[in-house]
Amino acid sequence: MTTLDDDQEQLRSNLELIGRENINDLEAVLSLVGHYEVEGFHRVPDNCPAEFTWDYEKGAKPQLDKLYEKAKKAQWNAQTDLDWSIEVDQEKVVMANAEANPGQMQWDPAALVGTALETWDDKRFLQFGIENQNWLLSQFMHGEQGALLCTAKIVETVPWIDAKYYAATQVMDEARHVEVFSKYLDEKLSGHYPMNAHLGLLLDDIVADSRWDMTYLGMQIMVEGLALAAFGFIHMMTTEPLLKKLLRYVMADEARHVAFGVLSLQEYYKELTAAELRERQEFAFEAAIRMKDRMAMQEVWERMEVRRPTWSRSCRWRPSGTTSRSSCSPRSCRTSGSSGSSTRPTGGCVRSSPKWGPSRSSISPTPPRTRTPSPTARPPIARSPERAASLVA
Repeated sequence: MTTLDDDQEQLRSNLELIGRENINDLEAVLSLVGHYEVEGFHRVPDNCPAEFTWDYEKGAKPQLDKLYEKAKKAQWNAQTDLDWSIEVDQEKVVMANAEANPGQMQWDPAALVGTALETWDDKRFLQFGIENQNWLLSQFMHGEQGALLCTAKIVETVPWIDAKYYAATQVMDEARHVEVFSKYLDEKLSGHYPMNAHLGLLLDDIVADSRWDMTYLGMQIMVEGLALAAFGFIHMMTTEPLLKKLLRYVMADEARHVAFGVLSLQEYYKELTAAELRERQEFAFEAAIRMKDRMAMQEVWERMEVRRPTWSRSCRWRPSGTTSRSSCSPRSCRTSGSSGSSTRPTGGCVRSSPKWGPSRSSISPTPPRTRTPSPTARPPIARSPERAASLVA
């Protein structure tokens, strides 16, 4: 295998890769806001060649075959395996999440100064928490449809029959995920959001690329890996039982999806040239930045009628006791007492939902893992690379 040291060419600049020189240019990030197309749909040119294989030997790639067999046993029914009779009161969920996660909810009131949120009252913060829920579940739904399209494309383009077999099971998984998030949004929450502009740019790039391994890299490794981290974070934070169980099932599927990407690419990438590897590194970098940028939640600020010039100030939040910038998901709670550690806010409590998604420090691809869930057993959860690897073995 050729290494990058063998090639003196430099990686492309940030401007060439993501359209701006400064990765942390928040004004540039916020300038792109997602909206629904007036036609009611969005089309992306896809000129990839479909590939037939005449080698039908099942198990030629044993690890993929093993994953395929697990996937066949792990199917679940979104309509019957979840208790849709559970009532979801969004306001109560926002408040309960704040009570259950005080370390994530408490903010230094001084951080509000100079932001659009400085004048918000409790009712306004509560509405923000509700919109936060609506926005994030909408992004999951859109992202799962992107995964549905990409996995169908993998079935067409990947050259190995074992990979085609497994990818076909993932098409079913992704259809079920779109179904379950759509049903939860329609029946349990209070509104939909369009796809975030930065997520849309990334999905367009993944779908438009004609090379099958780039579809794997963009979707199976980057998007699915980060989605798994986000699902795990929400599962840990939420007090809502239906969403908690829903996410358990989805995470069990996602673990296999990431494993599929790793198992398929690790051998193929050993044969690539330095220039080919560099191009894929650049694509992974672009994908990571796009996924980070989506967490600015521009669409929520717009719906909350916060004036656009104040968006960037409103996004620069720090929870007390931390040094990293939040993912623009304000969750504040003014508490009485000098320590600021009260788990039961009093007085002028201002709060919203927890940060529905991975922190900026947690945005990284997740290695493979899988285990077979059943309708009578709770699906496993894999939140760490070590746990992920153990589930594949």
